[in-house]
Amino acid sequence: LPMFLLMTAFAAPILEFTGRSENFGFEIVGRPGCGKSTSQLLMASVLGGTRNTDSGKYWIAFDTTLDGLESAMSEHSGLPMIINEANLFYAHLAQRARATQLKALVFKLGQGHDKRRFGAERPQTHRFVYVTSSNVSLAMMIAGENVAVADAAFDRLMTLEVPSDRFTGVFDFVPKGYADAEAFANRQETAANKHHGHAIRRFLAGLVDDRALGERGLFRQIAKDMEMFRTKAASLEGVSSTGRVAEAFALVYAAGKLAQRYGALPDNWHCGWAALACYRQMLEMSEHRPNFDLLLGAVLRKPGVVDLDCSSLERFDDTAFAAIPAFLKTNQSGRREALFHPPTLEEAIPGWKALINADGVRAVHTHDGDRLTKKRHVRSGTTDRMVCIVLPGDKN
Repeated sequence: LPMFLLMTAFAAPILEFTGRSENFGFEIVGRPGCGKSTSQLLMASVLGGTRNTDSGKYWIAFDTTLDGLESAMSEHSGLPMIINEANLFYAHLAQRARATQLKALVFKLGQGHDKRRFGAERPQTHRFVYVTSSNVSLAMMIAGENVAVADAAFDRLMTLEVPSDRFTGVFDFVPKGYADAEAFANRQETAANKHHGHAIRRFLAGLVDDRALGERGLFRQIAKDMEMFRTKAASLEGVSSTGRVAEAFALVYAAGKLAQRYGALPDNWHCGWAALACYRQMLEMSEHRPNFDLLLGAVLRKPGVVDLDCSSLERFDDTAFAAIPAFLKTNQSGRREALFHPPTLEEAIPGWKALINADGVRAVHTHDGDRLTKKRHVRSGTTDRMVCIVLPGDKN
């Protein structure tokens, strides 16, 4: 993954040489502390600083608005945009209102258009590739309205997920001489802070020379490398390739090969292996991602679920209440509901807010307005805000 992201840093300057009409991005998704930010810092070091110091930093934070994003798009035209901490984007909004803003964000970044200014014939268009990081997939968060919206979002923002059970995080292994992945990551961040902004100069110098000496030859080489990747991607067993997604990964591969030719990346890197590994992992994750219904079923099968139709309300204290996986209760319409305390559900299904939106379960999700919860009596003496899911079938 870090190799792939370093290759991605060189993809934006050659994006205009391809037939792709829109920008695209990758999101790194994984648990806290798995190395997402480290990977982005390494990518940022290709172009500029990595820390909040006098020398400045290349990456930007997500604590902005859609309007505030326009200056960032202009500043990164022809370059990669590295955006850290995606969880900060409109974090104050309710889940669904935030999903609407995230959808607008992805499509705005994809189009790269400024707002039309008074007196201007047309809005400016900026070409770039962007990388975000988050604990929960933004693409999954916005893909709940319909299939067309979901497919369009996934074509523009592709998810690179760090497996939660891999103790090395974003790294495939920890080299000898380091106690663990954290020690290795710290070493990389220190080096990136000390040595940054060199690689892009070498890459751009080589790109300018090649274009001046023979633009057609340069374009043919990029197209040839992209076609080679697409051919390899199409031969992968067990995955189904999609055109625009494969094209994005192919461009990153072609950029990596160019960077090697110009001396901006090591000669001994296997750029094709890194790009194919990330491509395959992304497709497999998206094809085999467990849906919300299956995850809820697993929670409801846990011991300790309380059926309120078969027992009276009890005075659970907060500790005992949090230990109960779910409550079952018949609502006023005679339908059975599964009721979940939000913090308890979050522990059982991290990122459930994104999944509940992405899997299209709104028809059975009972809630108050923009809230994801509804008030329910599940313990004596109080009401609690619960996530309410109407179960299939009737009470019997």
